[in-house]
Amino acid sequence: MGNITGGIITGGEKPILKIFTDEYKYSIPAYQRPYAWEDAQVEDLFNDLYDAWQRGDAAFFLGCIVLIKKNANSPECEVVDGQQRLTTLTILFAVLASKISDNKKVRDQIEGFINDPGNPIQGIEPHPRLRLREGDQPFFNKYIQQIDIQGLLSLDPASLKTDAQKRIRINAGILARKVSEKLSMSQKDLLEFIRFVTGNTILVVVTSSDENTALNVFSVLNSRGLNLQPTDILKAKILQIIPKSELETYTKKWEELEEMVGRDGFSVLFSNIRMIYLRKKQQRSLQEEFTEEIIKVPGFSPKQFITDVLEPYADAFKKITDCSYISSEKAEQINSYLKWLNKVNNMDWQPPAIKFLCQTPQPSSAQTEIFFKKLERLAAYMHLCEKNVNYRTARYAEIIAEIGKGGSGELPPSIELTAEEKNDWRTRLAGPIYEDMNSERRNYLLLRVDSFVSDKAATYNPSILTIEHVLPQTPSETWLKGWPDQTTRAFWTHRLANLVPLNKRRNSQASNYDFKTKKDKYFKGTSGVPTYSLTSWVLSVDEWTPGVVFDRQKELLRVLCEKWELPEIFLNPPNPGSKWPESVKAGIVARTMMPYAFENGLVTKADIDQLTDPVRSKMLLRLQRNECPFLKLFTGENDAFDDNGNGRYYTTIKLQFDGNSYLLTNDLYEENLPFLLEWLQNHGIPYETILKTCLNSDVEHDTPSSVLTGAIGIATMLTLAAV
Repeated sequence: MGNITGGIITGGEKPILKIFTDEYKYSIPAYQRPYAWEDAQVEDLFNDLYDAWQRGDAAFFLGCIVLIKKNANSPECEVVDGQQRLTTLTILFAVLASKISDNKKVRDQIEGFINDPGNPIQGIEPHPRLRLREGDQPFFNKYIQQIDIQGLLSLDPASLKTDAQKRIRINAGILARKVSEKLSMSQKDLLEFIRFVTGNTILVVVTSSDENTALNVFSVLNSRGLNLQPTDILKAKILQIIPKSELETYTKKWEELEEMVGRDGFSVLFSNIRMIYLRKKQQRSLQEEFTEEIIKVPGFSPKQFITDVLEPYADAFKKITDCSYISSEKAEQINSYLKWLNKVNNMDWQPPAIKFLCQTPQPSSAQTEIFFKKLERLAAYMHLCEKNVNYRTARYAEIIAEIGKGGSGELPPSIELTAEEKNDWRTRLAGPIYEDMNSERRNYLLLRVDSFVSDKAATYNPSILTIEHVLPQTPSETWLKGWPDQTTRAFWTHRLANLVPLNKRRNSQASNYDFKTKKDKYFKGTSGVPTYSLTSWVLSVDEWTPGVVFDRQKELLRVLCEKWELPEIFLNPPNPGSKWPESVKAGIVARTMMPYAFENGLVTKADIDQLTDPVRSKMLLRLQRNECPFLKLFTGENDAFDDNGNGRYYTTIKLQFDGNSYLLTNDLYEENLPFLLEWLQNHGIPYETILKTCLNSDVEHDTPSSVLTGAIGIATMLTLAAV
């Protein structure tokens, strides 16, 4: 005897003849699955029993059953685990009884395992020892417990109302055939087999007075039955509140919804519903949280929950998981977004998707397309940037809370990416993704890019997907002729532009082919045509040089930024000798710095009004925000003069943070460097990695371009580094 979470547990081995006795009056609770054993399970049960009897085994262990028995002095008990075995054994007894033709006493004894004859003296009415669920019990009683096997097998399967009734009929036929084949209709064999089944076959019976305790132990004791899901328990808790007069209607509706989305899908649906209700990460079991924080909350209506929540949410869940949104407009685009959402490595996006679709009145197809476009972008960002479950839960909880507040179909503000998230994502996309991402994420990214550049409605369900480097990771001498600079090779090898998807297994030898051979023998599909647009583009060029890769990277990042609505990404390649002069390199670095200033609100329109028109027009195109929390930029004539007495054009940046103000200048002449470097050192800013290329720039310092290269670039990076 033991005690787990307050429930008293008893357990012990019992032969079948002690299982079907006055000690137990079994009932199958409403939350249990219907009877569902398939052909193979029934045949295995009979064959195991028959083989053990033939071997002369002293005992045969059939498994365990778990019961809730709230009153130790009453035979009433609910079957938590073991319904499938008890039901199949009862069918077997009915089949065996139907085969006994010349021994009424034996037949009556077998029937005694099926039905309790009652006891008039004790006031006990005759009753079946096992009661199935309400919808199937009358059928089970008529044909099995009243032992009308012939009548059962003569029924037209199309006339049967439930899957459980169909399985009862099929399994009775299997057992009748097995008994006829194996026992040759010999009454002696039948009797000996019955003695073995009832006297030598053992079940372990585990009982508990507490429902939760019984449910906690059932799974480890289940050998042949169908495992309970948390939703089975929740079903019992919810349905038991419904009046009996309406119970069958709501039970049927519940089971239809479960069948529609599938047993495993039903559990996922309930997890989604929990998230929609509670908007927080799950801390305890689904069963516990749903019970304590939803079902037991005052005002919870089981009928309203099934009708107004479970039914529409199940329908929405089916649409988003099957990608089967139906509308006269935008359906193709919406289902395309759903297909990509289903490819990310988590299902955390489903609760906001379900809630959005279930608004009243329903959102228009145009509103729905915008929502799923934004949701796919957010999910892709968190997937590719490896955001953990806590981050994802918090982001989606915000969206769930906002859905419907501005009116049905209105876009929840939190679905938009923040400036910080955009920068985070842009950095990841522009980086060495083959090194930075695991295979699951980089495969997703390559396929998503391919779908963006494809001019057809591309679908992707490859059985094999390999990501191959065009420039090999370990290049041969042939490759080194076109890629002599090690720094340049290291920079480009693992970036997006140098990667292509293939529908074939990796070939290490082919990886080092020269470019022409690699295209002809490795990158083309079996039909001579590549599967992916990204690979087709590689086949269209004659050589694979740093310049080609730079252009390809620039274009692919442009496409990604356009489709995912991100600010433009400016490339910052290394210095590969004569290919990229320092002046060009400095300009690239400065252009890379500029977007950060605008995206983070560091520079506003007012800050650049005094700049010359060409510079201002370029900067306005990149302006993202309308606030300037800690940066003030202004231009003017310096009151200092150079050695020749000439006034000098300058740009001064007033940098404000931590309650202090600092002045910087774009004057990059050599005599000013010590003061700038001292300032950087005093404030712990890693100037060498940030400013080196700008400080070495040969851009003229008395032109508007110096404002761009010097003041804006340096001020932006200093501000970001300091903050």
